[in-house]
Amino acid sequence: MEKEQVDLHRFRRLVDMAQNAGAMRACELLEDALELWHGPPLSGVAGQWLPSTAGVYLEEERLSALEEHATATLETGRVRDAIRELTSLVVEHPLRERAASLLMTALHREGRRGDALTVFRDTRRHLVQELGIEPGSILRNTHQKILSDTHEILSRNTHAPRDDFMGVRT
Repeated sequence: MEKEQVDLHRFRRLVDMAQNAGAMRACELLEDALELWHGPPLSGVAGQWLPSTAGVYLEEERLSALEEHATATLETGRVRDAIRELTSLVVEHPLRERAASLLMTALHREGRRGDALTVFRDTRRHLVQELGIEPGSILRNTHQKILSDTHEILSRNTHAPRDDFMGVRT
């Protein structure tokens, strides 16, 4: 079987291509990659050990691609699209600090500072209650920028590199 016949290999190739593409092209490539997912990873595999171990890593790849897609969407200035995408992601995965940071950024750009701060509060509460930890630097930095109401967070810099978008490392 050739690599391109396996969805995972095609997914990874598209995600890799998106890393070196401009924001608009990255959105397209990541959308194509994410369309390859059909349900939980390895759900058709018999037994529990493979889906429960390897499936966790594959799901992490999918979630990271969703965050990359949201980042590229923000870079193109489609803030409302990013808010829709990120709201679902944060509701489903409330401990993902990068997703919460991106959602806070999008909400603040949309003039919804209070909602952005609510995302921080809710994410912090989840982290403290479920893991016993405070938010990391990504979330704290975004929170501080919103509190400071800096112009930087409001600008639509479509040329910002995705590896340091709003202090969010990919």
